Amino acid sequence: MSTQSTPRNVSDTYHPPTEVETVVVISSLRRAVRNAPPHTKIVLAPGTYVENAPIVISQPGLTICASHEAVEEGRCGAYICSSFEFESPFFRITANSVTISDLEIHYNEARLQSCILIAEQSDARIDKCIISCPAGTGIVFSGDSRAHISQSTVKNCMTGIYAHENSTPTVERSAIFDCRDSCVRVFERGAGLFSENLLRGGGEACICAHGEASSTFRNNQLGPTQGCGIMIFDRSKACFDENEISGHHGNGIQAGDDAEPVVKNNKILGSQGTGIVLYGRARGLFVRNEVAQSQLACVAIRDEAEPFFSKNIMRDGCGSGLVLLEASSGIFDGNQMLGNAFAGIGLQDRAHGLFDHNVINNNQGYGVWVQDASTGTFQHNEISSNINAGVSVGNSAAPCMLENIIRDAPHIGIMLRDQATGEYKNNSIVNNKVTNILLRNTSCGTFVGNLVADSPGGGIVCRDSSAGAFSKNRFLENGRANIAVFESSRPCITDNIIIGSGFWITGNARGLLRRNWIRCQGLAGVRISGHAEPIMENNVIGESGVAGIVLEESASGSISQNVVCSSLDATVNLSLWWNDVSGGNLLPDRTGSDDSSSGSSGSSTCPKAKSKWRFLRSRGKSSKEKKEGGGGIVEGKGTKSRISDNLIHNASENAPGVQFSIPRLISAIGSVQGMSQDAVVFIKTPEDKGARIIGTPSPIRKKNMRQQLEEGTWQDTHQGKLFERSVIGGEAQAGG
Repeated sequence: MSTQSTPRNVSDTYHPPTEVETVVVISSLRRAVRNAPPHTKIVLAPGTYVENAPIVISQPGLTICASHEAVEEGRCGAYICSSFEFESPFFRITANSVTISDLEIHYNEARLQSCILIAEQSDARIDKCIISCPAGTGIVFSGDSRAHISQSTVKNCMTGIYAHENSTPTVERSAIFDCRDSCVRVFERGAGLFSENLLRGGGEACICAHGEASSTFRNNQLGPTQGCGIMIFDRSKACFDENEISGHHGNGIQAGDDAEPVVKNNKILGSQGTGIVLYGRARGLFVRNEVAQSQLACVAIRDEAEPFFSKNIMRDGCGSGLVLLEASSGIFDGNQMLGNAFAGIGLQDRAHGLFDHNVINNNQGYGVWVQDASTGTFQHNEISSNINAGVSVGNSAAPCMLENIIRDAPHIGIMLRDQATGEYKNNSIVNNKVTNILLRNTSCGTFVGNLVADSPGGGIVCRDSSAGAFSKNRFLENGRANIAVFESSRPCITDNIIIGSGFWITGNARGLLRRNWIRCQGLAGVRISGHAEPIMENNVIGESGVAGIVLEESASGSISQNVVCSSLDATVNLSLWWNDVSGGNLLPDRTGSDDSSSGSSGSSTCPKAKSKWRFLRSRGKSSKEKKEGGGGIVEGKGTKSRISDNLIHNASENAPGVQFSIPRLISAIGSVQGMSQDAVVFIKTPEDKGARIIGTPSPIRKKNMRQQLEEGTWQDTHQGKLFERSVIGGEAQAGG
């Protein structure tokens, strides 16, 4: 090991010693470096050193530092600057084991040059230095260099630190600020680690990573800055972990042009633009980041970008939490979108993607907003307490929504409008205050297997010219109406369970109501009014307050092959009701027996069946308590419905099977007060306030009427209604 000689001053005519020693420089650093042997320590006395030529360090083991006395005073011990512009870097380091510490280096005249260039395979260290280069770059890493920068300040540069080619620097615990381009730029195959640094005041960005750069940035503090916090583009695969971007800045992270970064555990707070922006086919992995209080969206993805987002928080943005535009897509799993001013998730301009297990709560506009021919699959998400609507779909959008919870919106659960379509399967849509589902304009969605419950305003509201298919859903205890169809809408409603409030269709509405199980504790199971003209087939309607079916005003349509009865068993195996039995209805047995039969009545209270009817016993547990229900079909003046092949069961004196408000119909049948238990038609007149039941005038007249009705030839001369082969019977007693 070499011995160290006594320090001595070096003049302009200095000759290097024959042994390695510590040299104190009092005049020119450049000459001292040029003449120093390897492993020399050059100590600069306090003062200013003006150099008129570049300094090249090619000797290994060289150390350049300020005097110990100057460092103890808490400042850099020597100031080194250039006297004019060079055509090369101020310092060029190519050797290994070079250390520069406790110096302030200023390269004032540089033009697109650097203050310090660390090249080739150098592993130089720069510690506790202050570096500035107003017209160029503070430190450049090139070649295969692997330098180490620690506790230094790089300021007032075009670019603070620039790593390119195959360099892998380590930059830690340093401050890099007031750079007109960027604080740190990594390019080409530049890599390395940047950790625990303070980066602020970048004109374009605090960090720029592009050109396949794969550096790691960990635990840095970014901002405030004039530009973005981080820019990633041109295939870069840089990694950003546990950084914080705060203070004034434009976009927090901006990635595009096929970039594929890894962004995890970061905080991006208060962006003046968007927290994270992805564009130009960008991909990448974004995990456990918190993006908050952005002036626009927390996260915006556009222009065919396709990232993966997992376990991120996007909250309190002035726009949306997450917005996808311009055919972008991606996978979004386990994220939280909370308290944003517009939407938790927004899709527009043909965007799509997979959204799974996200929590989308308390957004001031919408939970999910899908527009402009966008699609996407939303599954297993919790969408709750979003002000305008849990889900809003419009303008030809067609999402697929599976097994989501959509609840507690002050207004609407799911809203479709403006030619929106889509599939909505097995969702829980509950307790949305105005209505659980609203279809408007010319929207037309498919709803299968959903639970639609507990809305004070209603289960489904169809308005305008909307359509839609609703199959095998459960509508439970929604206020006003479980299903309300208005204006010119025309939904197809089949194979549903409807309990609580009933079905109301009015205006000029059309639609199909088939094979539904309606248990209504309200006034009517089905209410048809206005100029509505629905088709009702093979429905089972029971426990209505006034009647199973009420027709009012100028309503018309076709009502056929339905079962209307006063008591339904909530535990019936409903698959039996939905069997396709040609030409007839399905009626459950009320005796409680576990046996099943076909071709005969399953209850002593049911009339004998014709050959076209099939009655089935329930395989579920039957209710032992018989409930008093309403009547069967109630028609108002002016209605024009075609009513055929219905079975009305358990009608009573206070709940007639078929109720009319047409006095002239009495004269067509007769006015005898008595009626036997198996009477064909019960008629209640509007004058008869005591709800007295009027029957057929004589056995002969009754027989003729029954025969005519079964043959399809009996006609109401007043309204022209035709009741074809309807079976109407029950427990009526003789009238007074």
